[in-house]
Amino acid sequence: MNPQTALRGAMQRGEPIMFRITIDRLREDRRQTNHAKSQLALAFCQVLGCTLVLHACIARNHLRSARALVSACRMGAAAQATLEAALVARLLACGAWGPALQRTGGDAGLQRRVLDAMVLAGEAELARETAAGLGLALEDDAALRAAAAERAARHLPLDLPATAVRFVDDAAGLDRVRAWLEGLAVRGARGELVVVGVDAEWQPADADVGLENGGGDGGGEHPISILQLADAERVWVLDMLRLGEREAGTALRALCDPALVKAGCGLADDVAKLAWACPALRNMRSCLDLARLRTFMGPLANKRGMLGLSSAAEAMLGKPLDKGLRMSAWQRRPLTPAQLRYAALDALVSVQIVDAIVRQNPKLGSRRGLHAYVFDAARV
Repeated sequence: MNPQTALRGAMQRGEPIMFRITIDRLREDRRQTNHAKSQLALAFCQVLGCTLVLHACIARNHLRSARALVSACRMGAAAQATLEAALVARLLACGAWGPALQRTGGDAGLQRRVLDAMVLAGEAELARETAAGLGLALEDDAALRAAAAERAARHLPLDLPATAVRFVDDAAGLDRVRAWLEGLAVRGARGELVVVGVDAEWQPADADVGLENGGGDGGGEHPISILQLADAERVWVLDMLRLGEREAGTALRALCDPALVKAGCGLADDVAKLAWACPALRNMRSCLDLARLRTFMGPLANKRGMLGLSSAAEAMLGKPLDKGLRMSAWQRRPLTPAQLRYAALDALVSVQIVDAIVRQNPKLGSRRGLHAYVFDAARV
C-alpha cells in the first residue's frame, strides 16, 4: 500500500495520525525558522498530494492553513471552489451572514445555502430581505421550517415576554437602566443576593472571522457593539455604538456597587475589554465568573478546559444555547428580533445558572456565601 492510500484510510478512520500531519503542526515547531517551516510544508504537500492535505485541513477546520496551501501550491479552480464552500460553511456556523455572502462569489447555490442557514437560525425575515436583494425567490419550504422548529426545540428558549427585553439607545433609556440598577443595589445592601447577568457582543473583526477553530471574540481595538444586563425578570440591551461614553458611564456607575453580584461566563477575561470600552466599569466589584462555580455543575465538575456558557446552561438548565448568531453583524441597526433574543438570553442565562446552583447549594445563597468565588475588576 502506498503512503497516500494508507493516509487516506487513516483519515477515513479518524486515526490520530491525521491529527499530526497538518501544516499547523509544522507551523508550531519552534525548532524551525519560518522559512524552513514553509519549505517543509511545501515538501510535505508534494509528497502526499496537495488535494489530500487540503481536505485534511478542511476536515480539521484549519481553514487559514487550507487557504495558504491553495495559494502556495497554485491549486486550480476546483480546489479554490472547495475552499470557498468550506469557508462559507464555517461563516454560516457562527452567523456571519455578510462575510458568507461575500464569499459566495455570486454562486446561486452557495447563496441559497446562506439563505437556508438564516431561516434555520430564526432569521426568516432577514432571509427574505436578502433574497430580494439578490434577485432570488425564497421558497416557503415546509421541510426547512420544520428543521428550524426542531432546532429551536433542542436549545434553551428565552423564557421572557417580548416587553421584558428593552433596547436602550438614548438618554431616557439610560435613566431607566440607572434607576433599575440603583433599585437592585438597595435590595443587595439589605442582604438579599442580587445577581446581574453581564454579557457583551463585539463587532466581528473582519470578513475572515471564524477561519480557525472557535472563531474570534472581537474585543481588543474592535468596538463593543452592545452591552447586555439582566436580572431574572428583564434584560436591557444597551447600544454602545450610539450611547456616549460619558453618559453610559454615569448610568452604569451603580453596576460597580459591591452589593450587586455581576455574573457572566468568561467574565474574568472580559472585564478588561469591558473596561476598555466603558472606563466606568474598571471599578466593578463582586464579579463572578461562572467558571469559578464549575465544581457545582454536576457533569462539568471534573472536566478541564474553558467553560462555555452553552455547556454550563445544558448542565444546569437542561438544554444548551443556540450559538449560531455569535458572530453576526452586531454593528447593524436595527438589530433583528433573532439577534435581540440571542443577546438577551446570553445575559439572562447567567442569572438562571447561578440561581440553579444556589438552589442545589443553599450555603451559596448570599454574598457572603459567594465571597470566595467573586473578584474585583481592578485586581484582574
